Amino acid sequence: MKAARRCISSAVVLIVLGCSHASGGPQGWTKANGTTWVNGSGAEQERYTMTSAAFNGSLKDLASQQTIDIVLKNAGTRFVQSVPFPNCPGQAGLATFRSPKAIVEDGFALEGERAVTILYVRPSGAAESPEVLAAMNAALCVPPA
Repeated sequence: MKAARRCISSAVVLIVLGCSHASGGPQGWTKANGTTWVNGSGAEQERYTMTSAAFNGSLKDLASQQTIDIVLKNAGTRFVQSVPFPNCPGQAGLATFRSPKAIVEDGFALEGERAVTILYVRPSGAAESPEVLAAMNAALCVPPA
């Protein structure tokens, strides 16, 4: 009986996560435009941007493309690490970069023939936002259809 309830609870969580993908940004943050949410202002501002685009390749291909793009587009940014996304390893990844003023986290996943990417930028001294982690989880850990 407990196992059945656990399975039903897990199924409900998966359905909610799958449906919440469309909602986008971190809870309580301000939507700046169609794909970007912000929290705070000035030098303390955090930014969360989610995109989805056609992609024909593997998760490894996407990880390489994202790493190259971020380093080339952001002068002074250096790669720190790339790991499987904790809540859905094998389905999504999380790369971390550092610049003198900011920490950049890049979450990425494949949904069929589409790449979903999330760029989270926060000041170097700021802690990782739990709202961002929840939004990333909802966007990246979508069960395959």
